[in-house]
Amino acid sequence: MQTGVRTMGSEAVARRGVAAGGRTAAGVARRRGMKLGLIRPITLWPFPKKAFDALGEQVKGFLCVEMSILGQMVDDVALAAKKAGYFVPTWCYACGGGVPSVKSVLSVFDDVKSGALKERY
Repeated sequence: MQTGVRTMGSEAVARRGVAAGGRTAAGVARRRGMKLGLIRPITLWPFPKKAFDALGEQVKGFLCVEMSILGQMVDDVALAAKKAGYFVPTWCYACGGGVPSVKSVLSVFDDVKSGALKERY
């Protein structure tokens, strides 16, 4: 399998440098009692759809954390989630070229939970 997967209630999907912050953010969130896991694709082509098959029924949504301005991977995440049978919301945090901090990822996750961030799919 071409991903690293830690599954919880909601899943963050991040790649490369963003994944390091995502992994730390997921750990901090779990220590605070939040249910946040991480899918870390190693390759984007072909997109690692099998990682989504292995998650389980507890998934409530996907947050795609990206360095791009527009959010390029979020489409693939939403499509893979739907194909795996997860008809749950997908959000995108496109941080615009920089590597997001753990604090900013957790802030966006809080916005997702509160409904302040509109879902992408």
